[in-house]
Amino acid sequence: LHSLRYDIHKGLSPDGVERIIFDGVLRADGQILYYLSRRFGDFVKYTLSGKDVIVRDLVPLLSGNEKAKAAENRRMFLDEGFDLIKNDGRIPNVYLFRDAQIKDGRLYLLIDSWDISEKKQKNLIEFVEIDIASWRIINTYSAETVAKWESAANFILLGDKNAPIFLTVLWDPEDEDKICVFRPMKNAN
Repeated sequence: LHSLRYDIHKGLSPDGVERIIFDGVLRADGQILYYLSRRFGDFVKYTLSGKDVIVRDLVPLLSGNEKAKAAENRRMFLDEGFDLIKNDGRIPNVYLFRDAQIKDGRLYLLIDSWDISEKKQKNLIEFVEIDIASWRIINTYSAETVAKWESAANFILLGDKNAPIFLTVLWDPEDEDKICVFRPMKNAN
């Protein structure tokens, strides 16, 4: 998916570079496997036999914030490099999404809440629903968080594409974690 330049990363072993570049999730829907890159938006679909590989890019479907994150990740990890020594061993967690689930031909993403332009967490938990066949966004579901630093890193998908239900844990460093259920509301129209 990406040609790696190990020479541009200071303080990272080749294994470390590969772990950063290919950080993502692996999901299945029936006999189809999917790999989704959390940093670059790669969407790879293949059968269990390894045939019929399809590679798509999630980034054009996402918001400007996620497009900026993908561009920054490409700059840091593919083009210019990253200096782990200068950054006290901290690798930036600039993710487009935190978790993904696939069910009934739909891809559900838990969008990362980091606002790259403001350099702070958004007080928002957001899910995006994408139809894999037509490659378009079907719905976006969002809810404001109560506490300033609440964020979610993963979720379980319940229900179906007609009535998805998202179950997630909201992490808050100033309080106890909360298990939350997100049930999208129907429009009154």
